[in-house]
Amino acid sequence: MLDKIKELLGEELSSQVAEKLGSVELAIANDGSWIPADKYEKLKVEYKALETQAEATNQQIEEFKNANSEVEGLKEKLNSLNTEYDQFKQESQTRELNFKKSTVLKDLISKSFNPDAVDLLLSTFDLNEINLTEAGEIVDGKLKMDRLAENKPSLKLSTVIDGKKPKDKTTVNETDYSKMSDEEYYSMQKGD
Repeated sequence: MLDKIKELLGEELSSQVAEKLGSVELAIANDGSWIPADKYEKLKVEYKALETQAEATNQQIEEFKNANSEVEGLKEKLNSLNTEYDQFKQESQTRELNFKKSTVLKDLISKSFNPDAVDLLLSTFDLNEINLTEAGEIVDGKLKMDRLAENKPSLKLSTVIDGKKPKDKTTVNETDYSKMSDEEYYSMQKGD
């Protein structure tokens, strides 16, 4: 530092200044070791602004981390709902197919068996073992009905119907009941 003073003031004046100063150091020019007060205040304000901005950025990072965990939770819930939907869809398709099988099987049973026994006979079949053709018919349907007829012959529709043969329409239409006596009417009804 004294070298700078000597350079600026000369040898004689610099020695007088050195005597007066003694061991005190003096900064004559800004060599980067000191900062003016106004520049210090300006830097202090900038530092506070940057510090506030850094805190806000850290807070946003934490919010993003929390949002990311929420997104992960939503992804898990979405996956769970997709799985439930797939199961529901599969169950619906199975129910629809079983309904089709049941309807076709009921129709087939009702053609050969007592209509009152259709539900009972339907319960003897496992719908999972029934297959439908492209045309919507039961695979080996005739064979299944034959086996069912062997196992439940009493429920099979009989082809012979007992009873009287119906009278010819022309005969019935030509008879005038109002001119008949009671005995004639009852005798005609009995088929005598």
